[in-house]
Amino acid sequence: MKIAFVVILFASASWALPKRSTKPPPKMLYVDPDNPGFASYSFEDPVVIPRIVNGKETVPHSIPYQAYIIFTKESDSWSCGGTLISTRHVLTAGHCVDEADYAVVVLGAHDIEYKEDTQIRVNSSKLILHEDFYLYTANNDIGIVELSKEVTLNEYIDIAELPSMEEANITYKGEIGRLSGWGYTCASGPLSSVLLEANATVIGNDLCRALYSITQDTQLCTGGEDGISSCSGDSGGPLVDQNKLIGLVSYSVRGCLEGFPSGYTKINSFWTG
Repeated sequence: MKIAFVVILFASASWALPKRSTKPPPKMLYVDPDNPGFASYSFEDPVVIPRIVNGKETVPHSIPYQAYIIFTKESDSWSCGGTLISTRHVLTAGHCVDEADYAVVVLGAHDIEYKEDTQIRVNSSKLILHEDFYLYTANNDIGIVELSKEVTLNEYIDIAELPSMEEANITYKGEIGRLSGWGYTCASGPLSSVLLEANATVIGNDLCRALYSITQDTQLCTGGEDGISSCSGDSGGPLVDQNKLIGLVSYSVRGCLEGFPSGYTKINSFWTG
């Protein structure tokens, strides 16, 4: 088995720990309800995107495959989430990789603002964007950060479980997935420094297409109930079902309006024998 294209966050932070500089802005794809057939990038003000509403702080290091990624192009930087899928590779959204020159990946983190003893930072050696990624429809919104060295796995850093070939046609409709990331706690609140999580129900793509004509069969959608959406995490971050990676945060409605569904890249659409 292989992905169809080249395959290729312990203790609470204390005041004594050295603090990092300000996080770069998140990079998201949004769809305007008035123009549902067109997706575009957003580096919007944090009061708008992204946020975790009705989310909760994770048990520290209970999601050991979670990655925080800082992408850079010349003098610009942006942040995204990701998932460790091997000792040398982190899976993320294609729109995160798009236009970037290089990346720094943070693994083993819970409080991203502090240099916890559990954390490591690894530079990228290569950024891989799906060759058929298309921004305006979020099609094939998947990419890989290849790390400059293998990482050592431990209780704080581990590889995510991926779907098997036998699960290639599963739609996950009705399943309750878990989102995670360092998003914003509410529409007017601060950026969360600790890893947060929220549950969201996978809905049928037909419901999603009724609002977003860009929705593809290679994507998943979750409902926007209780204000929870992909605004609940970092772009490119994981959507898991029973600890198995099923989706990557791809796009949401502009402004993260409550009640609107969110789109994800469907992992099992990118397997080949």
